[in-house]
Amino acid sequence: MNTQTWWQRLLFISILMLLMAACDENATTTPTPEENNNPEPQAVAINPPRIWIDSPLNNEMVVFGSAPVQIVAHASSLMGSALLNVRDANGELLTTVDLGDPSEVERTGGALARYEGEWLPVEQEAGATNDEGLVVYELTVEVGGVASGPVYLYALQATPTPSPTATATVTPTATATITGTASATSTAMPTMSATPTATVTVTATPTSIPSLTASPTSTPTTTSNPSPTGTGTATPVIVFDPKDPIPCQVEAIRGIEVVIRVGPGDNRGPLEVMKVGTRYSVTGKNDSVGENWWQIVVAGAAQAWVKDADVREFGGCGLVPTVDAPDVTRPSGPTRPSGPTNTPVPGATPGPVIHYFYADYYQLPTVVNDVYVYCFNIYWSVEYVDAVYLTSSYEETTEGVIGVDSRRICPDIGANISLSYTITIYKAGVAVDSQTITIYYYGDSAS
Repeated sequence: MNTQTWWQRLLFISILMLLMAACDENATTTPTPEENNNPEPQAVAINPPRIWIDSPLNNEMVVFGSAPVQIVAHASSLMGSALLNVRDANGELLTTVDLGDPSEVERTGGALARYEGEWLPVEQEAGATNDEGLVVYELTVEVGGVASGPVYLYALQATPTPSPTATATVTPTATATITGTASATSTAMPTMSATPTATVTVTATPTSIPSLTASPTSTPTTTSNPSPTGTGTATPVIVFDPKDPIPCQVEAIRGIEVVIRVGPGDNRGPLEVMKVGTRYSVTGKNDSVGENWWQIVVAGAAQAWVKDADVREFGGCGLVPTVDAPDVTRPSGPTRPSGPTNTPVPGATPGPVIHYFYADYYQLPTVVNDVYVYCFNIYWSVEYVDAVYLTSSYEETTEGVIGVDSRRICPDIGANISLSYTITIYKAGVAVDSQTITIYYYGDSAS
């Protein structure tokens, strides 16, 4: 083999290998997303959608037309408007109430939407009744096609008492028979009384002695039933008098620490915290502080009040009377040093005066930004002044205030800290008097 033939063969083999490599490269294709055996991971809902009804409670009693039923529901991992579905005992849909969009959305491990509304049960839409004559309602709340579990309510049904029917039957019978050969006139006149009798009068002018036989027969029959007798069979039912509704009761809203106070208003002293799940009887209401407060019954307390926004109502709360709020009892405070007594001059204009300036301390802590803090109130009353200023060492402010007022302070501070508040009165541009209150925090409380 010469050199030229060897190089020709080597060149041919190289070209052949290049062609084969090109064919392999064209045969290799990039897999499409559809052919990929490792699909993209899909999002999985950790918290499945869920709906539940907070109010009313299951097996609760309501009254036709007395007061609207307050509806409170929550939806987890769901958003949008909600519908209240009302069905009878047989599952037939009676009415639907649009609860609208959520009143608030809480961010606690996911979206928690709160829905509120009301529904008034009326007798016209009442469905089937149970054995006691009560109308049964089935309530569910639906959001985005997801429905809650049912809550059953019972409504009092007023059924009229059957009217009695009186019957009376009177069957009188009177018979008179006269036989004779002479001319005679016989008249039978039965007279009806309690025991009817027949009287026969015979008048005759005979030419001979007649044979007269009078056989009067009176068999009157009187049937009288003066006592009314009811017709039909009356089914035992509960007859409800709308003038005597179910007494009003209130219960703390779940998840809220509701403080019972000695009077209407957040500035009134606390008594205790409402027990969760316990209903309190209502005896009065008052809205003199700009919002409604319920007067409730608490053992051992002369006055006990809760705010309407913190509770749910049950029964005839629309008929609760308005009562007067109790007077604010203020402590006398520390005794001020006695000074010379100024005898007022008749006709003279009274001078500026601070009637009182004091503070009281809450025994119950208050939650502020998820932290328990201890609050206190300050009260003041001044008169015959041109201006009043309140200075706070906590806020480091001085502001003008009205002559008679109060304020709650809930400072977020540590232990062993003191706060001071000063009230200053001015007359003709001059500060004529001032008083200072100092609040000391020892450990976990204040004094």
